Amino acid sequence: MFFLIPVGVDYRTDRWPIVTFSIIGLCTGLYLLGVYLFVEQIGTINQLSDPMIDRFGLVPNRATPTTWVSHMFLHAGFLHLLGNMVYLFLFGAVIEDMIGRVKFAAFFLIGGLAAAAVHIIFSAPSSADIPMVGASGAISSCLGAFVILQPQTQVQFRYFLWLFIPFLNGEFTLPSWLVISFWFLKDVIGFVVNTINPHAGGGIAFGAHIGGAIAGLVIAVGLRAIQSSSRKNSRKDMDSEPSMDHRCIYVQQDGQKLGPYSPKEIRSMLQVSALYPESYYWQEGMTEWQSLDKYRD
Repeated sequence: MFFLIPVGVDYRTDRWPIVTFSIIGLCTGLYLLGVYLFVEQIGTINQLSDPMIDRFGLVPNRATPTTWVSHMFLHAGFLHLLGNMVYLFLFGAVIEDMIGRVKFAAFFLIGGLAAAAVHIIFSAPSSADIPMVGASGAISSCLGAFVILQPQTQVQFRYFLWLFIPFLNGEFTLPSWLVISFWFLKDVIGFVVNTINPHAGGGIAFGAHIGGAIAGLVIAVGLRAIQSSSRKNSRKDMDSEPSMDHRCIYVQQDGQKLGPYSPKEIRSMLQVSALYPESYYWQEGMTEWQSLDKYRD
């Protein structure tokens, strides 16, 4: 048996991914609660009970405002939960670090809602009464954003070849654009096959994955455009500023050294979140880098 597991990304965050950890904790807690409440009914701890999924899962034919959100935090089994949480930790933590905690919370919910909408629209009649659960749609939006914001970041994989005992293992890295493109293509193929034969999908909501990924990609493109526009406008403003406002200010953000900027440019970029308060800055006369949330010109 062969296992291939993503174990890391070549990106160092500047802040604790509190929202990501909170989502992981909520999903894990709800899974354990479901096991505790209904283990006697299902006879095993490997899957969430049908009553809980039926009540809070997203059923295309009878979706409610509650289930549009609640389904994102429920999982049908331990491996389902584990796989989603690994991807959320690896990619969601990076997106949270890049756009900020509050924006990431909104981003996660929007991605999950977009995934749910695509799933409902393209659900086959034979599966319209089957509840969907899992955070994979929202997590897919993190992958879609990641390929725009961090296309060259390396994703580290570890592999195991297992027969009766593990006798071959190792690791390798691939650029994120290649990894995510392959993953997206796999889901597109699965979606097409499942559309032709609704019983061939194995219970995987390929449409939700695709919808979430496209939503994340579109949002990331928009954020990148806003950031680029802000920097261009700030450069124009800097050219027209008096010489006294042309002090050189450097910023460390997303693992890169940016600048030099003027004070007015710094103020403008902070207002549109092109720079994050948690990033660090330095200018002549300072003995060490300081957080931008302490910046005063």
